[in-house]
Amino acid sequence: MRLWLLLSLCSLALGTYNNPVIDSNLPDPGILALAEGGYAVVATSDHASDSLTESAFPLHGSDDLVNWQPQGFVFLPGSWPAWADHNMWAPEIHFVSGRYLVYFSASAVNGRHSIGVAISTSGSPWGPYEDLGSPLVYHNEDSLVGPIDQHFFLDPATGKQWLMWKTDHMINPRVSEVVIQELNEDGVSFVEGSSPTAIFSDDHEHLPEEHRIVEGMWMMFREGTYYLFYSASLFQLPSYHVGVARSSHLLGPYTKSETPVVQTDWERYNAGENCTFEGPGHGSVVVDAAGDWWLAYHSWRFGHIDREPGRVMLLDKIVWRGFPSIELWPQVEGGVPSDFPTQQPQVN
Repeated sequence: MRLWLLLSLCSLALGTYNNPVIDSNLPDPGILALAEGGYAVVATSDHASDSLTESAFPLHGSDDLVNWQPQGFVFLPGSWPAWADHNMWAPEIHFVSGRYLVYFSASAVNGRHSIGVAISTSGSPWGPYEDLGSPLVYHNEDSLVGPIDQHFFLDPATGKQWLMWKTDHMINPRVSEVVIQELNEDGVSFVEGSSPTAIFSDDHEHLPEEHRIVEGMWMMFREGTYYLFYSASLFQLPSYHVGVARSSHLLGPYTKSETPVVQTDWERYNAGENCTFEGPGHGSVVVDAAGDWWLAYHSWRFGHIDREPGRVMLLDKIVWRGFPSIELWPQVEGGVPSDFPTQQPQVN
């Protein structure tokens, strides 16, 4: 009773916020609750192409998930990996075996895309970081785009660590496939004898709105069920959105929800009204002090696709729809980006 009362009082004391929580270009935000308290987020550097003069992968810190301050970059000018030249995409920050790691993907001079790992040499999430020295996952020979959108997952059911990523095959270059492989305890090498296992793909026949693209994965586990969040469609289109699939086994099979987790507010958009945001996608999930899930994701402002200020960062609470059914699906409240005062998350 006392705990319930305390949580109720905390809820009443919380303030409100408005999206975006970071009103500047911050695509593909990867969020982490820090071991020492507070939160970190790292994001894509989609315009960085000169390793000698530009920084890559901006870092921000927050005490409450709403107010964020810049905390530098993973790679400063002159400190990029020797193998990375451009397309510095979709980083994630994780605390693995006592140290902060940033998983990322990048293109070499020849355009071939690979996945790398940066390690904090100070024990701080803000770095400085040093690259592992060579890619963890190389561009597979039968792929057009190569491996991108890697995601680290610590399975609470088994204690095993995994890395998943999106790839494709030249036989049908528009097909998206998600594969997963077990990591060693160090988080920077794979278990000997393991190999990538396909667990997920696009489903153009039943979900044509995916446009044959699934990417930007983020895995969560709840009450015996794995929830695989993903983005679909082209990120330069208003149809870009976050979907979710679930399975009772990490390696699948996965069943997709036919209702997006978050999508453009089509009612206002199709009426020609300003719906504030369009093309929301590529998010990460964090759990607040109350145990609620929150989705941090990017979106274009209405009418500003491929224009300034770029893809800004939004935050919305995930609720569970489908009651009274026992098979509930996660979705942001309302199913569209919030553009009105919203109660802040509960934080320690």
